[in-house]
Amino acid sequence: ALAREIALLEVRQRGTAVPAPPAAVPRPKPAAPRNGLTEELREVISNTKQVENEMAMVEARLGDLEDELAEQDKTVEILEVETEEERLRTHRLQSRILQLESHLS
Repeated sequence: ALAREIALLEVRQRGTAVPAPPAAVPRPKPAAPRNGLTEELREVISNTKQVENEMAMVEARLGDLEDELAEQDKTVEILEVETEEERLRTHRLQSRILQLESHLS
């Protein structure tokens, strides 16, 4: 699109005595960064990727630990229910023994 506009301006300039505005001057490219900066950026990018990988591994491990904890919580709940059932059974047996002893006396 820019090339077409420049060509159009050149055609107009040839057809008239009025000079066309200067063509878009390409901006100079920024100077290449010093090699040290480029190397530093590469190192930062590499370190960032490494940290992201480590975070992914830690998050995966955390997920595994959360699963293990959930399983252990379920086991604790089951054991608590079983313990309560045993307490009730023991209480009933004690009551039954006391009733039998009172009938024997």
